[in-house]
Parts: sequence; structure tokens; C-alpha cells
Amino acid sequence: MNLVELLFDLYASLNVPLKKAGNIHNLTSSQVICILSIPFDGISQTDLARKLGVDLSTLSRNLDKLIDKNIVMKTRAYQDSRSYSISLTEIGINQHSQI
Repeated sequence: MNLVELLFDLYASLNVPLKKAGNIHNLTSSQVICILSIPFDGISQTDLARKLGVDLSTLSRNLDKLIDKNIVMKTRAYQDSRSYSISLTEIGINQHSQI
């Protein structure tokens, strides 16, 4: 097997439990990955988009759904009022540990 095939197999192997965890918590696999990628002390929205390799608009749509479910909160960053800081709520921390 070459590296590309191995990486795809790894992705496929990881995607199955993420989808199962998402189904249990009524989340998409993208939302599960988003929750798992948010450090407990928070992260800027730009850094989270970079970490996940998605556009800010795509991340915003997922975050809006997670905000509606009270899993994450989005606040203005202290250093730069143009950017946002993303952090987990108590519900989000609980779901993070369950996933």
C-alpha cells in the first residue's frame, strides 16, 4: 500500500466512530470533529478554521448550529474586537468527554 491508501484507510477507520458518536448526540460528524478540536481554554475562530482546514463560512454554519444547541459559545476576542473566541459550554465539555 502506498501512503495515500494508508491515509485514506486511516480516515475511513476514524470516520465510522465519529459518525456513531454524532448519531448518539444528534450531531453531524463535522460537528463532532469541531467539538473535539476546541481546546478547553478556547480558540479563535480563525485558528479553529485553519486547524480544521475549512473556510470561515463553513465553520460559522457549524458553529451556529452548535450555539443553538448550547454546546459552544462565541464571544468577541479581547485583543481584537473584529475576531471571535470559541469555547465549549458546560454541555459542550460534557459531550466532549462522552464522545
